[in-house]
Amino acid sequence: MTDNLVNLHVHSEHSFLDGLSTINSIVQRAVTLGQSSIAITDHGECSGHFKLQREADKHGIKPIFGMEGYFTDNRFEKNGKKGEFYDHMTILALNQTGLNNLWSLSSEAWLDGSYYGDPRFDWELLKKYSEGLAITGGCMGGCIGKFLNEESSQHSFEKAYERIARFQSIFKENFFLEIHSYLSDDSIRWNKQVVRAADELSVPLLAVSDSHYTNPEDWYAHEVMTAIQMGKTINDEDRFSYGPDQLYIPSEVDMKNRLSYLPENVVSQAIRNTKDISDKCDVQIRESKSMPVFFASKEQDVRKLNDAVEDGFKRKIFGKVPFDMLQTYFDRIEYELDIIISKGFPGYFHMVADVIKWSKEEGMLVGPSRGSAGGSLLAYCMDITEIDPIPAGLLFERFLDPGRDTMPDIDIDFPKIERQIVRDHLEEKYGKLNITSIATLNTLGVKQTIRDLCRGLAISRADTDKICKIVEDNWTTAHNGPAIDAWDKLSKECKKDFNPWKEKHPELFNLIPKLIDHIRHSSAHAA
Repeated sequence: MTDNLVNLHVHSEHSFLDGLSTINSIVQRAVTLGQSSIAITDHGECSGHFKLQREADKHGIKPIFGMEGYFTDNRFEKNGKKGEFYDHMTILALNQTGLNNLWSLSSEAWLDGSYYGDPRFDWELLKKYSEGLAITGGCMGGCIGKFLNEESSQHSFEKAYERIARFQSIFKENFFLEIHSYLSDDSIRWNKQVVRAADELSVPLLAVSDSHYTNPEDWYAHEVMTAIQMGKTINDEDRFSYGPDQLYIPSEVDMKNRLSYLPENVVSQAIRNTKDISDKCDVQIRESKSMPVFFASKEQDVRKLNDAVEDGFKRKIFGKVPFDMLQTYFDRIEYELDIIISKGFPGYFHMVADVIKWSKEEGMLVGPSRGSAGGSLLAYCMDITEIDPIPAGLLFERFLDPGRDTMPDIDIDFPKIERQIVRDHLEEKYGKLNITSIATLNTLGVKQTIRDLCRGLAISRADTDKICKIVEDNWTTAHNGPAIDAWDKLSKECKKDFNPWKEKHPELFNLIPKLIDHIRHSSAHAA
């Protein structure tokens, strides 16, 4: 059965302790409902886009790449409380240009507009990156929604209409207002005001759910997760609560039923508009690798690599190793050169060698070798490493396997106090926007899941420690790997130990599988 609703305002676990849904569960839900496509719009985040594409492609539906961003009038003004002077706005990429612009918008918002950890963009960036994007006025507290909310201190039709006109001047027919399936007295009044504004200013409507979890029955797990995020417990009367069965991914029938207090033709058109946007979207993340070119061309990189290796071979091998071993060294360096050149990596090796050379000339401490790069004779000849791999029996294939499509990864150690000096040099040489840290997405392991849930469920510290002690006492290398697999094994192996705690805290053990392995937060890799 075909479902004409396309959910365009959906949060995944990439919204970090606000979205409960995994991308896999989001796609599975859309498939189950018979929906042709699905979007993700995480808070200030585009990190789930690639995974969405892969999951959607597996199931034959269209991925729509979006973000719920933070809009402010001026991203350089940083004052007020968290969230006081910036508002939510949903953004969707309609085409390849739009996707590139969405990523650029997100990046510049992080670089220039970050405030209390929220990446904010403004009118300037919206104009700069408007091509190929569709935007909305957001939720009840959004960039338009807050002015239409009668309960808000900022309620003002005049300001709402002024902003709408300004957004329309930038995005034309690709500006929309959202009506939400959330059921409350406030939401019902707000949706009616949105419909009024849309009618008076000829703005198309979108029916959305602002989904934070996949299925209706997931609501309680999301409530506990939200309490954890806000440093509250599920028992705190002053904690923020969405209530049961509100923020799941709905079907077309669900949406119509939940918006039945609005005119039927309005709701039907708002649902059709979601499908129209989906039909407009034509975006594919291109899976490709682009390696750096260090000199004027790739050909020159290859010639210079051969020259550098020949020079290093003369300095570090000839006259330094037994004569009867020279052929072994010749064969090894030719083997490595063939692989590195065929894979297009000469520019990368030049860049690494260059930064090490500069650092040593500046008198900085540079580590001699760490990790699999120590197995490369070529790296040794280029002074990237200081260990001859052949006497040590180190294998080049652990660094670069000729049979696998893997990238080189050379770890360079600098003292902590000198890392920023090296980074400043690289930014000056290659441009600030071409140097970046590696982001990591930190997921909930077994013990962290238990501790977080115990805090959210107001379980005593003493009980928490005793439950975690069972995990610690029985953990072996067999439990390494995905946390959900480790928990499955431990819960069976330690069934007798866990049983008394299951009887005392059943909610805890029911919720562990729902939160374990979820993304908890992002951070920057030490490199």
